[in-house]
Amino acid sequence: MYIGAKVRAIRKSKNMSLKELAEKSKLQIATLCRMEQCKMRGTVDSHLRIAKSLDMSITDLYQSVLQEEELKKTSAAAHSVFASNTKVNFQILSKNITNKKLLPLLISIEKGGKTTEERGPIGAEKFIYVLNGEIQIDIAGEILQLSKSNSIHFEASKPHFIKNLKDTASQYLSIMTPSNI
Repeated sequence: MYIGAKVRAIRKSKNMSLKELAEKSKLQIATLCRMEQCKMRGTVDSHLRIAKSLDMSITDLYQSVLQEEELKKTSAAAHSVFASNTKVNFQILSKNITNKKLLPLLISIEKGGKTTEERGPIGAEKFIYVLNGEIQIDIAGEILQLSKSNSIHFEASKPHFIKNLKDTASQYLSIMTPSNI
């Protein structure tokens, strides 16, 4: 089951309308509707807002999706792993992140893979450190290439996406200040 279908199921089990979820999460109804219809996946920030609005942690939201997709956890430490598409995997590196000020992620992008465009809330920041491979980051039209051991710190409210430039998987650490919901 995709994240949107799971959000819909949880929302309906709580007898919450789409309008109520939009108001609580401060997301547009159209965005939530597209997510629930699996026409878009949303961003980590939108997932955080939705989870908080549904009175659950983002880890629990992702875990329920993972259990239904029968994806394997990467370690005994039980960090949550989720896929935004077939070529991009995110691993949350901390527990109980909904009440924390930083969101640490380990992101792996397969050959030819690309993240969906993200745009954090105003004031949010993101730090990226490349562990393996080479990535290209597009921040509001400014294109930058980063290779192993390179890093960048930028304003996450600018639209941005990242793609892998190598013939093998690339990995990077991403630390973002999530929105205050």
